[in-house]
Amino acid sequence: MNDEFHFTLDVCADDFNHKVNIYYTKKDNSLYKNWNGICWMNPPYVNMKNCVIKAYNESVKNDSIVVCLIPARTNTKWWHEYCMKGEIRFIEG
Repeated sequence: MNDEFHFTLDVCADDFNHKVNIYYTKKDNSLYKNWNGICWMNPPYVNMKNCVIKAYNESVKNDSIVVCLIPARTNTKWWHEYCMKGEIRFIEG
């Protein structure tokens, strides 16, 4: 995905798994930060809804691109209210 998007910020990372040099860790609490640029988001499953809502709001507010690696939760209200407004790609496996 990085070959296509060229990420500038990893919003759900740690010191070992970050995908780019600029990243937010759990300690940074990215839900309270601005997400500017081209963002990669692989959120913890326990907080996925809030992360998806934040991703949508940041894409609108800051004109950022947020690529989210999440499982399809098509049975949830938040999936339809936020994910369905963006581009969706299903990855097999």
